[in-house]
Amino acid sequence: EILGAHVNQAGSKVSPKGLRFDYTHPQSLGREVVAQIEECVTSEIFNATDLDIHISSLDEAKASGVTALFGEKYGEEVRVLSMGKENGNYFSTELCGGTHVKNTREIGKFKIITQSSIAAGVRRVEALRDKQLDEYLTKNIHSSGHKILEWRVRQSIQIADWKDAQIWIEKMPQVLKNKQAWKYWNQRLIEIIDGDSKNLDLSGYKKLSGERSFYGFL
Repeated sequence: EILGAHVNQAGSKVSPKGLRFDYTHPQSLGREVVAQIEECVTSEIFNATDLDIHISSLDEAKASGVTALFGEKYGEEVRVLSMGKENGNYFSTELCGGTHVKNTREIGKFKIITQSSIAAGVRRVEALRDKQLDEYLTKNIHSSGHKILEWRVRQSIQIADWKDAQIWIEKMPQVLKNKQAWKYWNQRLIEIIDGDSKNLDLSGYKKLSGERSFYGFL
């Protein structure tokens, strides 16, 4: 969808420490492309759709349009996993035998942390999710504070997670040694709520002493 139709999966791994995805592509991903991919993935995660999992014959799965990976060995029956249902279609359908969440929202927040070349024309990205990601960001916050904090707040805004946005905004004065970034992002959150208050969950939004902030942080 973002890189083009020439891209094919060339391997993957999911573990408690993170995930990696190998794919065919001739060059590294630019910063804007990485941001596009993260935004796309995050959007699909927080659409909060249930996964559809069923067993099918390999021939039926291929006939339905599911792509089998080159070099992968499949039995006569395969596990077909689909997610991201919208308007009768799925965002992703694949053959996969692994354990999966029941709903995409269980995946949590997502960020690509590294990319590399592993062979001619084959790239690898490594990413973290949810608690793995929080631990990584907390560990690296003092070396790359400004970028990490602003990315984290932007993503929380994207998924309307006000509690999480507040947690990371609170770190700004200590990490960045000034309150300017905090003032900007706090005001940004207030503007978003004022502009779309009918459609947002306002739990935790407070008015204190005539001034507004999130969860009492002033």
